[in-house]
Amino acid sequence: MLGDRTDAIVAILDDDVGGVISFARPEIIVNENVTNAVVIVNRAGGAASEVKVRLATADGTATEPDDYERFDHVLTFAAGERSKTNLIRIINDNLADRADPRPSSSPCATSSAAAARPLQCHD
Repeated sequence: MLGDRTDAIVAILDDDVGGVISFARPEIIVNENVTNAVVIVNRAGGAASEVKVRLATADGTATEPDDYERFDHVLTFAAGERSKTNLIRIINDNLADRADPRPSSSPCATSSAAAARPLQCHD
């Protein structure tokens, strides 16, 4: 039996958090003669709603368009989606990078982020 009151206020807290976006690895190592650098972006700590994040390349010792193709996309994580795999095209120019202090056999290290991590490449 309810008593005198026949209604009640119910508050529903929105706990559909978007999570935290991060790179699967802080540095991706590829040789300049490969086709693509694979950049995996992960989502942790909540995946109940859609989340969008911008992923873009920035020059470091590697420069666009000589060493890589520009990448600037908005990634959309659907509800429940935890990972996005992105391909950044690597250009093999067969030239040693002038600003490169490493030997010419060094690998190409690429990183790309909305936080503007530079793209670094070594011939």
